[in-house]
Amino acid sequence: MAQSGSELGDAPAESGRVEFDRLPQTGFNTYIRRSPNDPGWRKQDFLNQGDQARLPVLHVDSWYDSIEIYGTTRMFEYLSGNSQDQYLIIGGGPHCSMGSIEKEQTRVGDRPIGDARFDYAGTYVKWFDHWLKNNGQGDLQMPRVQYYPLESNKWVSTDSWPPRSTPTQFFLTSDGHANSSGGSGRLTDHAVTGNPDQFDSDPMNPVPSHGGGCCLPQAALDQTDIEKRNDVLVYTTEPLASPLDIAGLVKATVYLSTSVPDTDIAIKLVDVYPDGKAYNVADSIQRLRYRNGIDRESFLKPGETYKVELGQLAVATRIGAGHRIRIEVAGSNFPLYERNLNTGGRNFDESTPVVAHNVIYHDAQHPSTLELPVTPATDH
Repeated sequence: MAQSGSELGDAPAESGRVEFDRLPQTGFNTYIRRSPNDPGWRKQDFLNQGDQARLPVLHVDSWYDSIEIYGTTRMFEYLSGNSQDQYLIIGGGPHCSMGSIEKEQTRVGDRPIGDARFDYAGTYVKWFDHWLKNNGQGDLQMPRVQYYPLESNKWVSTDSWPPRSTPTQFFLTSDGHANSSGGSGRLTDHAVTGNPDQFDSDPMNPVPSHGGGCCLPQAALDQTDIEKRNDVLVYTTEPLASPLDIAGLVKATVYLSTSVPDTDIAIKLVDVYPDGKAYNVADSIQRLRYRNGIDRESFLKPGETYKVELGQLAVATRIGAGHRIRIEVAGSNFPLYERNLNTGGRNFDESTPVVAHNVIYHDAQHPSTLELPVTPATDH
C-alpha cells in the first residue's frame, strides 16, 4: 500500500494520495507510475514488434524461472519466424541454475524433479565453436529445441516450441464451497453443473507468495498451508491412473463477477503427490481492467459476469500416476505480484483499499476450465 506524504517525509499528501511528481526521480518512482501500455517501455524492451534477428541466438532458461520463462519461449517463437538460427534449451532448475545441477536426484526447493542433468558447458562450447571458429559452416548437429519435462528423467528434442500437443480441458466444479483444500472443489474431464463459488480478496490480507517467482532457489514448495485459506479456491482431479505429460502453454478460463471496478485473479497450477504434498508448477495473474489487452482499460460493472482468460504459463512436466492435478484461484499472490487495491484508481498512490467480493461461475453457460497441452506418451 502506498504511504502518505507525511510517512514518506518528502511530500505532503492530499486526499490520501502521494504526490509522486514532487518525489525524487528514482527508477522506482518512474516505473511504478507507468501503465502497461506506456510508450516508455518501448525504449527498454528487449524486443519490439517488427524487430528481426540479425545473429544466431541460443535461448537458455529453466521452468522454475517462473517470471521469465514465458518471455523466453515467446522470444524464441517470435525470432524463429524470421531466423532459422534460433535454438532453445529449457532445464529443470530455478533461475540461473544452468550448469549447477549435478545430482541424479535433482530437487527444486522441496520438489523432487528427477534426473535433470545436462551438459550445459559442452553445449556452449559446441555452439560458439560452430559460429565463431567455423563461421557457421557445416552441420551444428544440435536439436532446435531441447527441454526437460519435470519429473520425467529424460530430455526431449523437438524442431519447434511449443511442441505438438492435444489441448485437454478440465472443468472446474463444486457445490459452491471450493474454499480451501478442505472444500468441495473438483476438476473433472466433463462439464458438471455446480453452484458458484465465492471469496473475498482483501488487499490488507493478501494471499502470500510461497515459491514461484524469479530468483530464489526455493522456487517449488509445498502449498498445503496456503490452500488452508478460505480466500483460495481449490479444484483437484481424482488420482491419475497413468502418467500425464504436458508441454506448452497452459490456459485457464474463468467466468466471474465482482463488487469492484477492478481486481486481480491469480491462478496456480499444482501437482499433488500421493503423500498429499502439493507443489507449485506455474502461476499467473490477470489485472481485470486489462483483460481485453494492455492497450486499453476496461473497468468492471459490479454484478455483471465476465469471461477472463489467463495464460502466460509455459510448462513442461510429467504428472505421475497416483498424482492429482490442482488449480488454485485467488485474488492475490503477494509479494510476487503487486496487490490490487481494488478501487479502479492508479493503485500506486492510493492509500484506501477496498475488499473485492468475487464470484466464480462454473455451469453450462459459464464453463470455467483449465486447458493443458498434453503431449504423446513417452516411456513411463
